[in-house]
Amino acid sequence: MKWHALTNFDLAMMTELWNRSFEDYFVAINLSEEDFLHRMESLNLSSKQSLVVEFDDEHAGMVLYGEEKFKNQQTAWIGGMGIIKALRQHGIGKEMLKKTIEIAKEDSVDALHLEVIIGNERAERLYRKEGFDVVNRVGVGTLAVLPSFRDDEKLTLKSTSITDEHRAYEMTGTPWQNRLNRNYQLYAIMLQEHEIGYLYWIEEGYALKQLVFYDEHKPMVEAVLAELYKRFGAIQLAIGNYNIEDTTYDDLLELGMKEKLRQYHMALQLTS
Repeated sequence: MKWHALTNFDLAMMTELWNRSFEDYFVAINLSEEDFLHRMESLNLSSKQSLVVEFDDEHAGMVLYGEEKFKNQQTAWIGGMGIIKALRQHGIGKEMLKKTIEIAKEDSVDALHLEVIIGNERAERLYRKEGFDVVNRVGVGTLAVLPSFRDDEKLTLKSTSITDEHRAYEMTGTPWQNRLNRNYQLYAIMLQEHEIGYLYWIEEGYALKQLVFYDEHKPMVEAVLAELYKRFGAIQLAIGNYNIEDTTYDDLLELGMKEKLRQYHMALQLTS
């Protein structure tokens, strides 16, 4: 088994191997070259540390990897790990995971994170065997923003920059893809000129990442959605890797969110 940095491959080869590695996966993850490049850049993944594994003189699979500071910890994330269909069941995934853990340890990473679809028992067993524990469960789905949503509180949304105060309210268990480190668009949720929380999303594509209400305020999810309708019309809100333990998730479900799948957000603690 040999290892190659992703930088040794051109974009076309990277994308082709990604698509072959996730063929017949639990959920289709077929990417265009543009999609693959966007994934690497927007999620702060490292082409130098991401790996292609060679097995029996064939490129057998890949693992995407990134590192960043979060909540005073050096964290890393596996942003995709797959093996081509013909070479599965050869123990390659186990070796890829071990190699990735080795890279994280060499860089003094405090915790290595990943997600696994609930129901993918084979992968879950592998991760647990290597010491990964569940941080939380996250949900993926869509929600139609409707004109019937009501805002009796008369909230407003104010576009603003990310501050240290916002970071202080960000949950420790926030998945990598949804962290404020991604520098997506943030709206302060305003009530009578007071900021009571924030909405964090990718405005192009309407992808919700966080909906946070500060301690002293009850969640007013429907009111926020009503304000989104006023601004953007009847949009389809994409909800990805949203913390199920967050009380706002139940509100989203009650307001019509169609859940596609759930995942375990898992982490391997590498330092005490």
